[in-house]
Amino acid sequence: MKIYDPIYGNFVVPSPMSGLISSPEFRRLSQIRLLNCITPSLATLGELRRYSHTLGVIRLAMEWLQSPKSTPWRSIANEFLAAVLLHDVATPPFGHIFEYLLRERYGWDHEAVIVDVLGGAYAVGNTAHQIFAHKSLSLLNEFRRAKLDHAVVIAILKKHHPLSKLIFGTLDLDNLDNVTRMSWALGSANADDTLALARSIGVSASGDVELPRGERARVEAWAMMRRKCYDIIVFDPETSAAQAVLTEALRSALDKGLIGVEDWDLTDEGLLDRLMVDRALRDLAADQYLGRLPSCYCIAQWTGPIKDIRMSGDEIKAAATEIALRAGVQRPLIYLFWDSGSFEKELELLDPSYGPWYSGTRSDSLVVYFFSRLRSRPQALVLRQLIGTLHGAIEKRFGGVWNIRFPATHDDAQIELAV
Repeated sequence: MKIYDPIYGNFVVPSPMSGLISSPEFRRLSQIRLLNCITPSLATLGELRRYSHTLGVIRLAMEWLQSPKSTPWRSIANEFLAAVLLHDVATPPFGHIFEYLLRERYGWDHEAVIVDVLGGAYAVGNTAHQIFAHKSLSLLNEFRRAKLDHAVVIAILKKHHPLSKLIFGTLDLDNLDNVTRMSWALGSANADDTLALARSIGVSASGDVELPRGERARVEAWAMMRRKCYDIIVFDPETSAAQAVLTEALRSALDKGLIGVEDWDLTDEGLLDRLMVDRALRDLAADQYLGRLPSCYCIAQWTGPIKDIRMSGDEIKAAATEIALRAGVQRPLIYLFWDSGSFEKELELLDPSYGPWYSGTRSDSLVVYFFSRLRSRPQALVLRQLIGTLHGAIEKRFGGVWNIRFPATHDDAQIELAV
């Protein structure tokens, strides 16, 4: 099967992978967004799907398999490619948005479900279960046809194999494509550096990720590309508004029992259809998420160890809601984003000739969004002053700097606080 990709060009996947790619379990990913939501401002990124991302990771895995770094693992090349292909197969609709809610309520983890999907045992109907386009599960049969070693693939997916680090690590093939694909959708990307890193990464028999220190410049360039992507995504008012509304709608649907953990295998549109049966949720889904998004009047970010926060998320939301009302925000909607390595990660790598080396620092911050469901004009100065009181209420040692942005007025300000 030949794949046509806008980032890496055309490439041909090994024949044992063709059946897996055509399976309904994998084809479902063509209806799961990479960004987790529709957004009018980041239109191309909002339309990218997990399907094309996974095929991109396959391209990087094939690049790695052609490098000397892969020599000890060539005998299980097809099993490794199969694991790469299936690493996101249990991603729920709207990705991390729905996954975090399922984890919060049920302890659900999409990586743990992957093995059940492969074995056809995740649903009551087992292999007869129709996971996509009214088609029953077929991965198990495709594995037999391709003569793949089921146990090796399972070991990689369960993170019991050294090659797992090339899929589920910090600097891995999955992250390399994810950042490059997002950057491409936002207007810039360097595929040459991504392919070069894919060729240079190695993994020892003990599972240590190996990379020569001479690749530091490429690693730092990739990290900067990642930072720029998340700076845009996290602080884009329309994207954050879409995520806020969708999170509220899904949480409410879970409370009402309209959806549950068993619905992880729906598509994005399939889950939206579930919301539409409820009148209140239809207002959120159709009129706000798919229609006129709430106005974002303020985004406040505190930088520092999240573990030092003395308030729960619900308490922060309650305090922020009161502040918004006092500042004149009508029908406020408060949304929290907990950044734990989103903007930047600390990478620990091993140069076989020189030993371990490090790059980057793990980002750690809290972002609070103030939205209004009505087109009111709150008092920016009052809102700025009142958010200052929220800093005191959080009772957290942040180290001195926090940022306030006012997207509605383009009045961004950085405020230095005395430590």
